[in-house]
Amino acid sequence: MWAFVDPGKGWGPVDRLGMLVQLCTLPWLGFVPDDVTAAPPAAVARVAERLGMASAALRLYGKRDQTRSDHLGLIAKYLEWQTAPAGGQAMKELEQFLLDRAMEHDSPTLLFNLAREYLMAAKVIRPGVLILAKMVGTARKAAIVI
Repeated sequence: MWAFVDPGKGWGPVDRLGMLVQLCTLPWLGFVPDDVTAAPPAAVARVAERLGMASAALRLYGKRDQTRSDHLGLIAKYLEWQTAPAGGQAMKELEQFLLDRAMEHDSPTLLFNLAREYLMAAKVIRPGVLILAKMVGTARKAAIVI
C-alpha cells in the first residue's frame, strides 16, 4: 500500500495522503465519498503519521474534482475494483441480482444492503445512493409484475 504512493512517482505529500485515504476507504465502504477531507480524523491521523505529516494537510487535497477522480481511477485499478457505468455489464448484473432478491424479499432496506454487499464482493464501486435506491425500486416493481 505504501509503495503505491511512493514519492518517486511524482506525487506531493498532500496528494499522497489523499490517495491513501481513498485507498483505505474504497474496500471499507465500497465507494469513496466526494468529500475525502471528511474522513474520520483518527484514521486520517494514523495515515498522516506514517507519512510524517500533519493530518490537517488533508484539507488541501483534491481542490480539483478531476484530481480526486483521477486518483480514484488509479486506486481502483491497483485494488482491482471496477466502475459501474450506466448500461454497463456490472449494472446489468446488479439489476438481475436485485430482481432475483426482490422476488424473495420486499424490504427496500434489505434489498439496498444486499446490493451493497453484492457490489463489494464483486469489487464494483457502488454507484450513488439515489441510483441504487432507484434500482431497488425498479426491481421491487418488476417483482410484483412477475
